[in-house]
Amino acid sequence: METQPTTPDTRTLDEYLRALRSVQPTPGGGSAAAYCGALGASLGAMVCRLTSSKPSNDESTSLTEVAGTIDVIVDRLSQAARDDERCFANYQVATRLPKATDDEKRDRKVARQEALRLAAEAPLGAAELALKALQALPEVARLGTHHALSDVDAARVLLQASIDGSLINVQVNVDMVTDEAAATALSIRMSELRQSARDADRDIQAALAQRGDEHPSINDCR
Repeated sequence: METQPTTPDTRTLDEYLRALRSVQPTPGGGSAAAYCGALGASLGAMVCRLTSSKPSNDESTSLTEVAGTIDVIVDRLSQAARDDERCFANYQVATRLPKATDDEKRDRKVARQEALRLAAEAPLGAAELALKALQALPEVARLGTHHALSDVDAARVLLQASIDGSLINVQVNVDMVTDEAAATALSIRMSELRQSARDADRDIQAALAQRGDEHPSINDCR
């Protein structure tokens, strides 16, 4: 029986990792960064549910709602990882357009610039999703069960890596965008996102430090 080829929407994790380490240019850094964010966000949701599952937990409703919000982010980050691959494929198509005449050269340039803009928007959107998950973590750090606070810290690190990796991929495309207004707008969004991520990271670490003072054993592995 002939094996059906996998697609970004159907492949398993093992198949994704094989594709990631292959000679092919996709999946690449933007896709990997988005999935890194999905992993970090999922850890945050796990801590919410571990806490909410405990009997007579006063924070159950709040953290259940946070978990539901994060679930949506995880799904969207997973989709963003696949979209990133498609954006690169579109850029390759634009690059291969004919350029024998002046009209063809003009059309090819327009197509390449549009593909570059979309290729910058995709990882920027992923970074914004990862930021939303990161901004949910201070509450998880304050209310989550102390037995899983190391998972909150791991989620923080993964989400920061997702944001950093995504923005690297935004920048490499912005550098090739010739529309100054579009490039400037993208750069401003990147700068604002970085600041918001730093603020959220500070709040998470402060909450974890306070919980560590409440439960000194937490600091044993930090």
